[in-house]
Amino acid sequence: MEGWKLTLRNRPPLPVEVGCLSPETLAHASAAKLERIPLWLGRRTVALADLFRVEGGPGPLLVLAGACERLDGIGRGLVQGEIRVDADAGYGTGASQSGGSIHITGSVGDHAAAGMRGGMLTIEGGAGSFLGGPPPGARLGMRGGLVIVRGGAGPRAGERMRRGTILITGDAGDCCGARMVAGTVAVGGGLGASPGLRMRRGTILASRAVQGIPDTFVQTGQTELTILSLLACRLRHAAPWLAPLITGRPMRRASGDLAVDGRGEILLSEPIA
Repeated sequence: MEGWKLTLRNRPPLPVEVGCLSPETLAHASAAKLERIPLWLGRRTVALADLFRVEGGPGPLLVLAGACERLDGIGRGLVQGEIRVDADAGYGTGASQSGGSIHITGSVGDHAAAGMRGGMLTIEGGAGSFLGGPPPGARLGMRGGLVIVRGGAGPRAGERMRRGTILITGDAGDCCGARMVAGTVAVGGGLGASPGLRMRRGTILASRAVQGIPDTFVQTGQTELTILSLLACRLRHAAPWLAPLITGRPMRRASGDLAVDGRGEILLSEPIA
């Protein structure tokens, strides 16, 4: 697949905002023009060529090689095309993404997929806090799309989530799905403290809740839902761990958060503490 390849020359001394770089925005740029693009390095701007070596040409693919956690905003607002990062990524990866795909071979910082509306974000490592949460100043978090995390996630994954799916292979931190409005968060490992706090609707699905669930959820017994089998089938390639977790066994269900007249649900494959 044709596209630009940007190789980081050295680890930058300060965070670098690279949200302006995408296959779409660089579609008509020449190498010379690309090298002159200003990027914020801390509180000053530098030319892209001061930080990256430029190879390739316009195309539907953008590769960031030699990346590190100081590259912020990778894939921000991505509409189409593909971005590949061969290492870690920083703050706000995939924020406001509405299409295309982003693949991170390492881990990402806080606020990844903030305000995401579509497309796919795959993270081979772990994710920081507020995965799929609201962007600064916004009322709602993720409103569509698919996020796949092969590792674990920090606190408040899926906060204020409105729509879409988050798949976390490992553990999730405290307050997973807090204030959810709708959508699905599936966790292969355990949930931290206070999952689903003040959620109104939506589904949190996990192996276990390590510290239990909030007292404002009511346990409604065991259930076997056909929709879960359909979900596991649809996501069998993205999350092969999901089918063994939810098929062939009843899930333990709790409904809430009743403190906000919520009608969400937490489904666990192990007994609720």
